[in-house]
Amino acid sequence: MFKYWFFGFVFIFVGVVGGYAYLEYHIKHDGIIIHPDGIHPSKSLQADYVILNSNIVSSSIINREVIPLCLNYVFKINGSGYSTPVLIHKLDSAGAYKSMDKFNWKAIEKAFPGYANFYKRIFGSDDINNELIKGRLPIVEVVLPGTEIHSWIVITGSTTEDYLIYDPLNSKRKYLTDFGKLYAFKVLYKTSYRKIGL
Repeated sequence: MFKYWFFGFVFIFVGVVGGYAYLEYHIKHDGIIIHPDGIHPSKSLQADYVILNSNIVSSSIINREVIPLCLNYVFKINGSGYSTPVLIHKLDSAGAYKSMDKFNWKAIEKAFPGYANFYKRIFGSDDINNELIKGRLPIVEVVLPGTEIHSWIVITGSTTEDYLIYDPLNSKRKYLTDFGKLYAFKVLYKTSYRKIGL
């Protein structure tokens, strides 16, 4: 009898883990579409905030310019913020650019004490909406329209129909539907948030 229970448990465990792995793979490679649950007023900076408006986009530009600008946008919304050269220097010193092809997100805690970031491999509309309710701005991975190049933007709020965004590469892109799908989701937060259970 025990043998049947054991194999039944193993079968269920493998099924759950396999389903989780498939869903994670699906989001990472195929992306997902999310929908707002209502109006979340946009936390936006002045219209003249840094926009690269670059026609030449590479993984180096994404890592060394786009991601830092997304981070700085969130810092400034939170009442801090740095000049771009200082921000990049802090990230570089903390090991954010060990690889030219990948940004080391774990370096944020070392570069900016009091801040950390987390991500979920599996996420959906509820996760994004909940962060906006908490007043935290999700930084999300997207594919640039008409290309296969992955980049990052900040979701700054939402209407009943779409999410509002900050895209460091193009000031004309204002809505998430300009991109369609999301491939990853990260949130920068003050470490004190976790201590009080937010």
